[in-house]
Amino acid sequence: GAGQNGKKGSIAEFFTSAALGWVVGDATPCYEEKLSRFRRSVVHLPGEYFVVHDEIAAPKPVKVEFKLHTAPDGKFIAAGRAIALDAKSGARSFVVERPGGRVAVELIAPKATTARHLQWPDSEKYGHYLTIGTGVAAASQENAFVLTPGPAGAKPAAVKAAIRAVGGRARLITVGGDRVVINPDGAKIAAGGGLSTDAHAALIGGGAGEKRFGLVGGT
Repeated sequence: GAGQNGKKGSIAEFFTSAALGWVVGDATPCYEEKLSRFRRSVVHLPGEYFVVHDEIAAPKPVKVEFKLHTAPDGKFIAAGRAIALDAKSGARSFVVERPGGRVAVELIAPKATTARHLQWPDSEKYGHYLTIGTGVAAASQENAFVLTPGPAGAKPAAVKAAIRAVGGRARLITVGGDRVVINPDGAKIAAGGGLSTDAHAALIGGGAGEKRFGLVGGT
């Protein structure tokens, strides 16, 4: 991004286990005062999916975009059709497809975005990317999306995902029957369904049947 200094970023939190993975990256210093916050949280449910959540704030309104990259042999596919280079798409679900596998992408926030398929000049051997944004300048923005890896050619299952605030900076993200909590301040929050926690990350999975639980940094 504009003015980005990649050497100034840091990993603020990290946890891994067979039940739950969690990492937080702080890229705020990378933008050298152009942003007042850029915090990316990733929750990994091993063998299933990744939830990505970005908190971004700036001293004055800016247009925020994020990018998804693939190799030269990759394709971005929406509604069963490849998104052509330089084309735009308002799709909320798409697939990044390569010969060796695919990743299904489900956009959650912002609620309305436009993706454009681009490639840097003279960079054909390095790959191409989608840049995704609202096109509207704002002093703050949240990005949230789900990444589900799978075998090449397999049709990904439909994923119903949503996000809502549950107090302060805490967010509850639902992915199918799973509930994922991202709670940067570690405040005690009630997330419904009997879930009350001060953990920095929490997961209740399994819907109405067998449940799985994971907590990071709290109870």
